[in-house]
Amino acid sequence: LILHLVYGVMIGLVFYDLKPTFDKPYSYLPGSIVWATMLNSYVHVFKIYYLVTSNKRYEHEKANASYSTFAYYLSELIVTCISQIIFLPGVTIAFFMIGLPVESFPFFLLVLYVTGNVAEGMLSFITKFTENAAYAVVVAQAVLTILTMFAGGIFIPFDDVPDYWNWLSQIGLLTHSTKAVMLHTFHYIDFNCSADKIDSLTGFCNIGQGLLECDVNDGSGNCIVSGESMISELYGADGSPYTSFGYLVILMVVFRALNLFLYYYPFKKMCIRVKEFFTSYIVKDLLEVEMEVLRLRGDVNMLKSQNIEMEEKSAILAQSNEMEIDKFRTRMQSSQRQNSYKESVRFMDDNPRYLVFDNLTVALDSKKGNKVLIDHVSGHATSGRVLALMGPSGAGKTTLLNALSGRATYATVTGSVKLNGKNLSPEDLDYVPQFDDLNDCFTMRELLLYHANLKTTGTKVHKRVVELIHIMGLTPKADVRVSKLSGGERKRVSIAIGLVGEARVLYADEPTTGLDSVAAYSVIKYITKVAMETGVVAIVTIHQPSGQVFSMLQDLMLLERGRLAYFGTRQGALNHFSALGAQCPSNSNPANLYLDLISMPPNLTSGSKSGEITWSDLYKESNFFVGPPPQALEGISEDEHADKKASPGLAKKMVTMLDNYLVYYWRNVAVYWLRLAQLIVVALYIGTVFWQLDSDMSEISNISGASFFNLWCVLFAVIAAAPSFVIDRRIALQEELNGAYTPYMASLVQFCASLPHTIATSIIYQ
Repeated sequence: LILHLVYGVMIGLVFYDLKPTFDKPYSYLPGSIVWATMLNSYVHVFKIYYLVTSNKRYEHEKANASYSTFAYYLSELIVTCISQIIFLPGVTIAFFMIGLPVESFPFFLLVLYVTGNVAEGMLSFITKFTENAAYAVVVAQAVLTILTMFAGGIFIPFDDVPDYWNWLSQIGLLTHSTKAVMLHTFHYIDFNCSADKIDSLTGFCNIGQGLLECDVNDGSGNCIVSGESMISELYGADGSPYTSFGYLVILMVVFRALNLFLYYYPFKKMCIRVKEFFTSYIVKDLLEVEMEVLRLRGDVNMLKSQNIEMEEKSAILAQSNEMEIDKFRTRMQSSQRQNSYKESVRFMDDNPRYLVFDNLTVALDSKKGNKVLIDHVSGHATSGRVLALMGPSGAGKTTLLNALSGRATYATVTGSVKLNGKNLSPEDLDYVPQFDDLNDCFTMRELLLYHANLKTTGTKVHKRVVELIHIMGLTPKADVRVSKLSGGERKRVSIAIGLVGEARVLYADEPTTGLDSVAAYSVIKYITKVAMETGVVAIVTIHQPSGQVFSMLQDLMLLERGRLAYFGTRQGALNHFSALGAQCPSNSNPANLYLDLISMPPNLTSGSKSGEITWSDLYKESNFFVGPPPQALEGISEDEHADKKASPGLAKKMVTMLDNYLVYYWRNVAVYWLRLAQLIVVALYIGTVFWQLDSDMSEISNISGASFFNLWCVLFAVIAAAPSFVIDRRIALQEELNGAYTPYMASLVQFCASLPHTIATSIIYQ
């Protein structure tokens, strides 16, 4: 609605207060009507994503017998008809700013209201043929662009349309809507032709493109040309506006009827039925032949197997010996890979890393004062161990993780976060978000190599990638597209991406959310395994883990409304709450007990402390309060622990990114290939409509129309790639925050990668 109002004001400003005169370009008035009509049609393209989702929801609810097909169709139709009213204010603003005659305003609104209904019915009809919103947008753009060609006769006059395309103009909604409005509006408009434009021989008004007969001569040398005569002569608009409006209503009814038909008989099911019908007879004969062939082959194979059986028995003994040797070699190689990976990160059990955060406070500024989200939380995490942040919803788990990673830019953060006594930098950490933003066009191996080349350098990049894939247990899926992986496997890929750059600290926000118990156990198992084998500091937020998942966590931090309710080892939590009188039954999950307890204020017995006592107060006064170890406060020099990892240079990063973008644009159909297909279809259409135009004044309207559409189609086709760009932006932002590259590098590389595709598309289109 807001966009529609803005466009209405823009149209009104461009064609503001037009006067019916030939002193200015006479095409302004018809053009203003065409743009107002197009506004009420094109705005519905933005609803395609909702329509695709709505179709899926309808199929799901229909399968559950929630309602009948006709009930859903009728309710959708009523809501659509009512919602079209909200698109009338925008065109109303444009109408009065342009200065069109008030007498035609009611008919103008009626036509544009019906036009909106026709456009939405047509776009809804298109979405019934595909579940991919990007494909539906491309088809909708192509259809609207093709039909716009006949709008108002200003791009090509109605009577100049080639005979082989005339049928298309007759079923186009913009043909009849613009024609109806123009015929009705120009009935109340008269154009003033000044004396200097009147041809001395014929007495007609010479407007440059042709001669118009004067309907009235005022005797002073000027003449009046009626609007109906002008649009009839120049744009071929003849007939009654109510006839065109009638055709528009018929189109609305036809599209709604087609939608109803596809609700009862979905396109996908019709394709299956047709396929079954044509293949049933052929398959029957083929099966009989194949069965006979298989029987004969079985007889032949049986004879062959008897001859080969003796040879196989003699080879079994030799093969068994070789298999034992191969198993031993595989175990040795696996051990060497794990040892070499440990050496690559230079982790030593007797000299661990410590991530220490002290008095961390996060406050949100508001009109009512500061709202404290995290209240003076202190703790530490040790390399090789997994620290779990737990608490009920709203306790501040993700906020604390954002503060630790420097991502809480929306609030004021105080306190310190140090790794081995030094301030934590983006290069030291990697953040795995709750929802996996992975590029589905690549395999796991390709993604790991890409991120490894962005963050590290050296000759062991490929070796490190192979070892990390093995540690994560994804070797069989290493060369499978990410789009085909399960939720748990995608989460492990995200974790592997965080580790491939030799990150010293790994943050994972809700890594088990949305996963079943088996997948959640697998993810936590591999995080724990990676932490122990690589020496990374691992901190995860987790909402309500199962007993198996909780048993794998070494350290625990419980949050109560932004305050620290407990910090220490997992076993220490059991002792702490037992000392407070909260015994955990042997067969129950301790995590459930802790969350149930801290979600409510402590229930103190009589004789104990009174007043506002919190779990945070009880923890601070207990014997289980844990502070950072002395060696963590002293800090460890980089020379003692690890050499500073070498970072790739600017040129190497940009080459890596450019190669990645080129492959991505080649594989992602929605970015350029759909656009190219759309432009090829539209180019052939425009070329046949404006076939071999002559270079003279009589063709000036057609030449300008063809030039406009050449630019319009290329610019309008970009919208199909908008969903892909939204996902790309999220991925790029995540990689920038993890220190892979800067926004300037991403923008420059994306522009350079798009050039070959853009140039090739433009050349093919022209």
